[in-house]
Amino acid sequence: MKKASEKPKRHMATFVTTIFILACIVGGVYILGFHPGETEPELPGQMSQ
Repeated sequence: MKKASEKPKRHMATFVTTIFILACIVGGVYILGFHPGETEPELPGQMSQ
């Protein structure tokens, strides 16, 4: 019986690890690729209205 109870735990750990890795990849792409909160620099001599 012990072997049967270990299988779901192992699969759940694999599932959680996969979701965590995918979330880290998506977060990294967002931070490195989209730069949230970044503003465009103003050119010198250009008045903002």
